[in-house]
Amino acid sequence: MKKAFKWSMVLVLLVIVVSAFMIFYTVFGGGNKASIPPLSGVTVTEAVSQLERMGVKTRVEQVESTLPQGTVLTQWPETGTRIRDNQIVILKVSRGGHRFSLPDVRGLEKEQAIEKLSQSGFEIGDVLMISDKKSSAGVVIAQSPSAPAMIPANKPIDLMISKGAGQENGKVIVPDLLQRQEEVARRMLSESDLKLSGIEYEYTINTPRGMVMGMTPEPGESVSPGSPVKLIVATMKKPEEEKTEPEEEKVSVTMPGMASKTAKEGQKKVQEQEEQNISETGETEVAVPGISTAGSTSPSQPESEETPVIEQEKKSIARIRYQVPPLSEALSLTIEMIDSTSTRTILDKDVNGGEYISLDEEYSGNAVVTIYLGGEFVWQDKYQ
Repeated sequence: MKKAFKWSMVLVLLVIVVSAFMIFYTVFGGGNKASIPPLSGVTVTEAVSQLERMGVKTRVEQVESTLPQGTVLTQWPETGTRIRDNQIVILKVSRGGHRFSLPDVRGLEKEQAIEKLSQSGFEIGDVLMISDKKSSAGVVIAQSPSAPAMIPANKPIDLMISKGAGQENGKVIVPDLLQRQEEVARRMLSESDLKLSGIEYEYTINTPRGMVMGMTPEPGESVSPGSPVKLIVATMKKPEEEKTEPEEEKVSVTMPGMASKTAKEGQKKVQEQEEQNISETGETEVAVPGISTAGSTSPSQPESEETPVIEQEKKSIARIRYQVPPLSEALSLTIEMIDSTSTRTILDKDVNGGEYISLDEEYSGNAVVTIYLGGEFVWQDKYQ
């Protein structure tokens, strides 16, 4: 009995040792293949071919992406993982570049929204006009499909546009035109049954050019249909200083035996005296400043005058950093700077989505840097 028990224990220990050896061999020994190569960015055909040569099975999953169709986006297991026979590698592949990121145009004026969607490669579908007390006339309050989304470029985008609050008791609510471009404000006024009475351009470096910075009457006021609205629009053009004509100076000339006369009368008398001297002596006497007629020189002028020292304004460096957002096509990027010396454009070029802009620009005093992308204001910063 004891002998059978002893052999049983030996058998159990043998099984444990063999199992441990097999596990060790499987993990660290020849049971492993080479590691998975990097596959992101290659075509799905090339990725599958590489894995098949390694004896690895693959499973392909298509996902939405703006990258070209068939491009591997991600992989599992990750690059460098050691794999075994018959292990499955999952590849996520782009469904195709025919889908684009839909921008959110809510809050934009109708024409602005249509232009932005067209630039992104989308067509406009149905446009529905409804009354809305919370939104100004002409502003997009909803879109279908809603953003953000990845959709085909040929899918039409439906828009819902506000007609404003409409008339209540025969009155019209003045729309909020502040912080909108002048052209947009003009269109919104016409859609609100109001008229533009005039525009006052005010020089400022704190507001982008062409943007409405004030209006009369104030937004939200109730006025009669067709009432005039005056806008105050920012401009970066300094007003010209009024030029005053210098008054004509009168010079008094004193002649022997005569009272003080005006310059014109004195000049006439001097001319008559010179003619008389010429007729008597036959010589002409020319008076040169600093030399008397007797040949003596007048007191000499100091050899040099002290030149006033003009202290130059200290210049500083504006470090401008801007990351271009994702774009479906290249757009123009304009960066303007205003300081105490001038208003100038420091960058004007076409950029692609994701491009990183880095500029170091000198400025004097205080400076304001404004960035426009595709002609639209996107960002502004101040430097002191």
